[in-house]
Amino acid sequence: GLFLGTSAVTTATSTSPKGNPPDNCGMVRGNSTLSAPRFNFQVIGVDYDNIPVFLMPWGQWDLRWLVNHPEDLKTFRRNYFQWIEDTRSGTFLNRVTNETWTSDLGAFIVDFGGLTLQQFFSEAAVKLAITNINDLQRLNSYLSYGFVINASPPAHQLLNVAKPLVANLLERFDIHGKNSNRWRTELLKRIPRSQLPLALGGSKDFKPVATCECI
Repeated sequence: GLFLGTSAVTTATSTSPKGNPPDNCGMVRGNSTLSAPRFNFQVIGVDYDNIPVFLMPWGQWDLRWLVNHPEDLKTFRRNYFQWIEDTRSGTFLNRVTNETWTSDLGAFIVDFGGLTLQQFFSEAAVKLAITNINDLQRLNSYLSYGFVINASPPAHQLLNVAKPLVANLLERFDIHGKNSNRWRTELLKRIPRSQLPLALGGSKDFKPVATCECI
């Protein structure tokens, strides 16, 4: 089923059923083909208060594909949930960096750029999107602030559907549409240009701290 609860989640030190060890992000690798879409996210750096910043490119995540590939879906859900638990416990950031992070808080940029209307033609994909948003509530006490950017009408619709479940979470986010001049200005008030990718108004020399693949 779609809603794989905690019973389906194993610890970060375990291996997947196929025996693949976790990577630096604590993610187990599935046996996906090379042609599978990417379901990744990044730790891009820190803001002016030394709070780590996560970039979640949700608009690029092909959830319709994922719900039609049950084994990959299981791997995704396991890794996504494990990332949330490891972030809550503080082990995630220490795993992906060589330095000790002192912050008990994090910031999130959710980028809906690339989201297509076709994703909404699948009820299962919409349910999975809402589940992914709902799971982030487990990081409520960790989240300092967040930005939603490139929110198209379908993305706004998705957030409105999820809102009754995640009102407390969404209160922490500034939600922006596709006016990049507006949201880049807001991002740069909180996050140094050197810590942002070029597409988000950052530096052409930008390199993420970590890129984590969920399948």
